[in-house]
Amino acid sequence: MCAFRFPVFLIVVPMILSGCGDAAPDRFEVRGTVSLDGEPIPSGDIYFEAPDGSLMDAGLIKDGAFAFHAQPGSKLISIKASKKKYGAPGIGPRGENYILVRYIPVRYEQPEYRLKAEVQASSEENVNRFDFKLTTEP
Repeated sequence: MCAFRFPVFLIVVPMILSGCGDAAPDRFEVRGTVSLDGEPIPSGDIYFEAPDGSLMDAGLIKDGAFAFHAQPGSKLISIKASKKKYGAPGIGPRGENYILVRYIPVRYEQPEYRLKAEVQASSEENVNRFDFKLTTEP
């Protein structure tokens, strides 16, 4: 009976072990700038999303610049940024005297205005550099 278990063990264990390991997809550095009406966006978030919505990579915008790692392929870009709008004490959700207001034009979320990028599977400098120049007027 031991002779029967040994061959099964030789088949099952390699199958299990072959599924182990680093299955994470390769990511490549993307960098660039984001401006609105010629002025760098002070801070915000930038998202690189696969067109089918299956994968998304994100980074921070600081002083109009971003740098992070993303998977290669076609991407739809979303940019989110807010600024404080001051008002009466208690106007904010936790009693602050300000609320956060998004100021990137909503049209950039609509299909016909959606920003696009193609992330290359390359680590060469400036291959995946993207500069997004947004405007408040269409």
